[in-house]
Amino acid sequence: MRSPQAFLYRVASNIAIDRLRSEARLLSGEEADALLALREAPDTAEVVSAHRNIEAALRAMDKLTERQRQILEAVRMDGVSQRELAERYGISLRMVERELSKAHELCAKAMKD
Repeated sequence: MRSPQAFLYRVASNIAIDRLRSEARLLSGEEADALLALREAPDTAEVVSAHRNIEAALRAMDKLTERQRQILEAVRMDGVSQRELAERYGISLRMVERELSKAHELCAKAMKD
């Protein structure tokens, strides 16, 4: 063997390449494309649109009653069941459904405006 260091470097390099190739097989082409798309920065129009949507959503949330807001957040963000919320607030399941429906309507209207 002429150079033990060169040999070790080549072995390490081959191991690293083999590992990368085996890990690359874990993702489908679509998954890899999706990950690469995440790295791309949004353009200015997308950023402005996102800010407007956030502002509209916040304005909509401000128009809800406290109970409507709490129910909407619990269901949509925390995954709490409507039945559990009925028990928590001491109201009927139908009332929870109405409050949630009203919250959705108000938010949808605010987002359109």
